[in-house]
Amino acid sequence: MKTGRNDPCPCGSGKKYKHCCLSRSMSDELDKLLSNQKFDSIEEVQAAADTLMVKQNQKPQDDFNGLSSEQVYRMLNFSYDTPKFFQFWV
Repeated sequence: MKTGRNDPCPCGSGKKYKHCCLSRSMSDELDKLLSNQKFDSIEEVQAAADTLMVKQNQKPQDDFNGLSSEQVYRMLNFSYDTPKFFQFWV
């Protein structure tokens, strides 16, 4: 079973998973991305990190019933612009 973001971290730290090993796993992904490429400028590094974050934010999350973080953000902040999530009756 997958550990939820708000569940206690399985490492035993007593912190929520999102404040402990989840952030480390993102850091590990970023380390792997950066170590496998050669960059000529800090702008290229930033672009690669931005791309990784976009991909991460578009992944479906179990905590959000299969919606991505980006979809939940849009749903909460721009609810009238996301009609596929809501149906409004007048």
